[in-house]
Amino acid sequence: MKKAFVSLVLVACLLMSTVAYATDVLLYALDGRTIAVNENEVEAYTAEGMGWFLNKPVEMYALDGRTIMVPQESVEAYKSVGWFLKDETPAPAPSPEPTPVPETPAQPVEKRVAVKYTDSTVVSVPEIHVEMYKALGWVVADEVEVKAETVVMYNPDGVEKEIDVKDVAKYEQAGWVKTKPVVKKMMVYSYDGQSKEIPEKEYKTYEAQGWYHAYDAAVYSYAVFGLNGEKGAQALMGEKKYEEAFLKVQAAIEKIEETNSEYVPMLHYMRSLLMNDWQKAEDAPIAMIEYEFTEKSGNKLVILDYRNISNNRIQSFKVNFDICAADGTVIETNSVSYSAKNLEMKPFEKKRCAWKVENCDPTNIIKNLHVIEVVFSDETKWAK
Repeated sequence: MKKAFVSLVLVACLLMSTVAYATDVLLYALDGRTIAVNENEVEAYTAEGMGWFLNKPVEMYALDGRTIMVPQESVEAYKSVGWFLKDETPAPAPSPEPTPVPETPAQPVEKRVAVKYTDSTVVSVPEIHVEMYKALGWVVADEVEVKAETVVMYNPDGVEKEIDVKDVAKYEQAGWVKTKPVVKKMMVYSYDGQSKEIPEKEYKTYEAQGWYHAYDAAVYSYAVFGLNGEKGAQALMGEKKYEEAFLKVQAAIEKIEETNSEYVPMLHYMRSLLMNDWQKAEDAPIAMIEYEFTEKSGNKLVILDYRNISNNRIQSFKVNFDICAADGTVIETNSVSYSAKNLEMKPFEKKRCAWKVENCDPTNIIKNLHVIEVVFSDETKWAK
């Protein structure tokens, strides 16, 4: 079972590492609005008639004081019908040539048409220019736009789509319906604490990727097989980092020890194996973890942190060590051992002790540290 869970976690990590994200693109509307859309959606938003543009619209002016916002790509077309940019000076209109008054018949009056833009601007233009304005997105003001009749339909997963009424039969044949279906959903949990709601029918797919329907199962898996449990501890043991490995296994035990999980005894067994390997590496029932030099109340001290890595209570112990300069040169040799007494130290417990020394420069180091004697609470003794 352990190997299966490890494989599932690796697959989940590989799958999640392949997700790529597209960048957003800023689009503009003629009324000053902006919107950031996924680069894959730009073509749909900037399609004709959608009202969104890649470039910021430009404000143009008319001689009669009117202004209008137009797309950058339409500037030249508007210039051709009398509009101009703010920093431009429009060329003066040529003086009209005197027109002889005909005797008969009278000249026809030019017909003009009101056209309207998407921002509700209305202008009067010669009838012969109407088609050109329509090509630029204008409409005849008194025309009513007729929209195709549409209907919303849903696929079996509840995804909705607005379609033309003439396509209803085609969608129905593909399993789409006009009433939104009820999709049964459920919560799933991953070993690293994530959760999500998914369609119930997709559970098998998620289960194969290391997701669980039961929250407890996900937590137990994380505690035992995740990087903060067995997997992480085994890697650290391989690097001889026994203290770090112990902390990971102990954290996993504390997380699920009060449950009835089948993993609890497995973690206890793993801790025992870890302690056996640690004792062999230290060749002692006590492991020295870290040290520091300090000065307090006029006394020069060396402070050691150590852990009981045996299965028995420890009453006292003795150690020997040398104090060396940073380059390893011995500057103080301790032929007499240092003792720590009256400890009542429980199995796996960590404690701290301090002894007076001659040299306590922070750059100094300890070398040749040896535990030479350990006395247990039952008065049995270990000695080197």
